[in-house]
Amino acid sequence: MRRLLRLLLFALLYPPLRLVYRLRCDGRQNIPGGAYLLISNHVSYVDALVLGAVVGPELRFVMWRHFYRKPLLNWFCRIFDAIPIDPADPPQEVRRSLDAVSDALREGRPVAMFPEGQMTRTGHVHAFRRGFELAARRVHAPIVPAYIDGLWGSIFSYEGGRILWKWPRRFRRRVTVCIGAPLAPETSSVGARRAVVELGVRAYAMRKAHQRPLHCEFWRAARRMGRRTLMADGTGVVLSGWRTLAGALAVARWMRHRCAGESNVGMMMPASCSAALVNAAALICGKTPINLNFTGARSHLDDAVVRCRLKTIFTSRQFLQRISMEPRPEFVYLEDVMAALTRWERSLCLVIALVTPGWLADRLLLHRSRMDDLATVMFTSGSTGRPKGVMLSHHNVVSNIEAMAEVFQFSRRDAIMGVLPPFHAFGFTVTVWIPLYLGVRVVYHSNPLDAKGVGQLVAKHRATILLGTPTFFSLYARGCPPEDFRSLRLAISGAQKLAPAVAEAFERHFGLPISEGYGCTELSPVVSVNVADVEIGGVRQSGWRRGSVGRLLPGLAARIVDRDTLEPLAEDAVGVVQISGPSVMIGYLDDPHATAEVLRDGWYVTADLGSLDEDGFLYIHDRVARFSKIGGEMVAHAAVENALHEAEGSVSRNFAVLSFADVSRGERLVVLYDGPDLDVEALRDRMLRAGVPRLWIPSPRDFHRVESVPILPSGKLDLATARRLAQELCERNAIQPRVDGRCAEALNPASPAHRDAPTPPPPDRSAASSCPPRGERGDPCSPGSPR
Repeated sequence: MRRLLRLLLFALLYPPLRLVYRLRCDGRQNIPGGAYLLISNHVSYVDALVLGAVVGPELRFVMWRHFYRKPLLNWFCRIFDAIPIDPADPPQEVRRSLDAVSDALREGRPVAMFPEGQMTRTGHVHAFRRGFELAARRVHAPIVPAYIDGLWGSIFSYEGGRILWKWPRRFRRRVTVCIGAPLAPETSSVGARRAVVELGVRAYAMRKAHQRPLHCEFWRAARRMGRRTLMADGTGVVLSGWRTLAGALAVARWMRHRCAGESNVGMMMPASCSAALVNAAALICGKTPINLNFTGARSHLDDAVVRCRLKTIFTSRQFLQRISMEPRPEFVYLEDVMAALTRWERSLCLVIALVTPGWLADRLLLHRSRMDDLATVMFTSGSTGRPKGVMLSHHNVVSNIEAMAEVFQFSRRDAIMGVLPPFHAFGFTVTVWIPLYLGVRVVYHSNPLDAKGVGQLVAKHRATILLGTPTFFSLYARGCPPEDFRSLRLAISGAQKLAPAVAEAFERHFGLPISEGYGCTELSPVVSVNVADVEIGGVRQSGWRRGSVGRLLPGLAARIVDRDTLEPLAEDAVGVVQISGPSVMIGYLDDPHATAEVLRDGWYVTADLGSLDEDGFLYIHDRVARFSKIGGEMVAHAAVENALHEAEGSVSRNFAVLSFADVSRGERLVVLYDGPDLDVEALRDRMLRAGVPRLWIPSPRDFHRVESVPILPSGKLDLATARRLAQELCERNAIQPRVDGRCAEALNPASPAHRDAPTPPPPDRSAASSCPPRGERGDPCSPGSPR
């Protein structure tokens, strides 16, 4: 009788559910016959209904005892044979609940559990509890992983900090359930969580079928903003949603005629409203925007122009004067473009922006791009070699934006302070396209080193999110009064490892912690980020772990592999980080060999050394190229730099640690520092007293004062320049620098080193040789935060 009633309720309940949600199941063939334990991420209060609709009415659920006892729900729960459990129960009561799970599996009934034990409050997949392991092993039942995508942000989820009391964003949400291959009953909670997260990669990739290109979604977002401010900058420009759309359309009309026959157009502008408008205009008229690095070597700029076959580069005369750059034949000046637009044309574009809905604009005004079409080519910084052109599709960038939106939970009150230039991957995705794609306010400042100007703009426009690098945050901690940053709710650091001294100085000065994240240009770019711990409904969930770069964004998976064999390693082991997900680049421009080196079976090889803990937090130790083997021990340069900052007790000076070959210890460390003269002996003593291994402490002769440690505009260390500078200083002090992993002195058979000392074994560079040389590849860029 109960089974008939269950079938009747199933027939009555699930058609309305499918009317409200567009349900899609991928991997249904992976569901085995008979008994199995289904485990899934827990996103909303309707997760059980969604899984039941996919699997069938015979599926039994393990549910929280508090809801099981609710008068109205209890009758339904008993009809569907739900199993109550509460982690707060005494151990014997929890054991009885797990015994009920084992009994159901022995009877041949499938059982579903949510091993997180609670719904996510942050959008991440949290650590799995181990109760399901015991139930599966007792009866040797297979474990079937599943991932639910599309319910985060619904009224039944905790997105935005509230449940039910919010307006649904759309009717008939698309919900995807991905079901993976069965796992062995002996699978650990860590392995099961990894399988569920990797299913999230598949679920996010399936979003491509209903995603819209960047410029199409920009049209809708700008119209939603209407008269509200969408963007502003330090020059005093303030644009509403309608005026932003009209300006982009006007430039696109001019570009369509002026650049006919050109597939790519260049841009050379700092962070500004103009840069955002030109990027949007290029995609509207079917051109690929190429944002050029105006701060690097001129040879790198020439190389990018040739490789992208650029005939037109948009820039500004005023900006060229500021950076002292000579005119080029490809330059088109925005001042001339705006002067060429008549008042009638501007008025027409404004009227079109006001009255044309998105569906009509898609058909008549916007270039019909596919999600796999090229959205941009981002050139890496070239900090250690020739910049590579990273090809990113609309699907890559849109997937990264959607994942960040789930984690950052943007609201109408938010405003992003954009200081990173658009040629920086984080600047392009986060400060240009997140505002345009999602309709989030943004304020631009062209000079991120102008701490006073940045602080004034944050205070004036009440910015809530500040993105930068450790170098920039160090400047702001020294140059901005606390009241300027009072409106901030998030400060996100990336591009390089955040020194604890910088984080502490910023938090002490502004009362706001810096959220560190990680990313790579090749990953569109954000990979992971720390978010604030959340406490909602009496449940506290961790989104922050000091020393880590946070959990991965939804839709991304990471694995740590051995540097030599590339075989996956256990949790907490240190190895090379590999990332998989829909934001992984198409490849390198005109460089299939380099592409093949870093894209392997859907995984991008970052050539960063890192580790993952069992809760899913990622730790980045340093680049493979920034490790040295000294006396048989691997030493991370970033760890030495942090130790120097802590011993110095100040963020007023920069340290850069480099490695050189040494005939006695394999390699030696050399330090560049700026600022006033340094008492090296006292600094070394403080490091020793702080417990820093003696092997990590450079000798006094290896400290070199420089006018300024070379820093790229992104805030990262300019390794190429630093190495050249260190080489000059070492030669001046008769220290031979490393050449291809060995010192120049050791390469000369007639040198004193060969005459007076035994030839040591070459330093072990297996970490570098087992992976593609990083060079400028994988430039960590942010809200990773993003590195």
